[in-house]
Amino acid sequence: MRVAALALLALLALAACAPRAGAPPVRAADLAGAIADADRSMAAAIAARDEAAFRGHLEPDAAFGGGAGRWAEGPDAIVLAWRRFLAPDGPLLAWEPDVAWVSASGDLGYSLGAATLTGPDGVLRWRGRYATLWRRGADGRFRVLADIGDEAPVLLDALVPETTRSYVSRAGDLEARAGRLARDGAHAGVWLKVRVREGGGWRPAIDAAVLAR
Repeated sequence: MRVAALALLALLALAACAPRAGAPPVRAADLAGAIADADRSMAAAIAARDEAAFRGHLEPDAAFGGGAGRWAEGPDAIVLAWRRFLAPDGPLLAWEPDVAWVSASGDLGYSLGAATLTGPDGVLRWRGRYATLWRRGADGRFRVLADIGDEAPVLLDALVPETTRSYVSRAGDLEARAGRLARDGAHAGVWLKVRVREGGGWRPAIDAAVLAR
């Protein structure tokens, strides 16, 4: 009797965990919207100077390619690199995504958008583009894997790209690589490239670099 009861409980537990019959699948368009929402939420955290909320958008292995042309790797290093944007009297870094894309497997995606930097005096100091690579966690939330500003096209003839990290979606329809640029053996900047497979072919989605200063 006890064995039968345990078996029944196990079956009930499996039934509770199984997807409901007829439940609609998560659509790629919905997940792309979730990436855009996460991007806007991170921008709101910076606008509110909320360090804890900002950290909550970062993967443990996240990397940000900043204005100095170097990667800040890990949440602690990223927060340190962005400390002026989190300071109450610091400049305001603002952005808004205008493109969001997610892989068919829903685990990786990217966002692109416009960004501005306004000084404490209210004067616009910089305007440009950015690119962010996102990973969806077991909790269903998208968090940042890599983020980089998008400068003018870099003349790679004189620069040697070195890959330091790479990612592939489970569906195999998104491939991302990131790394450093070198010139004559010296550090020259950072870069991020993403390509996606659509319609039977590959499309370049991100080709961004920031030169060292």
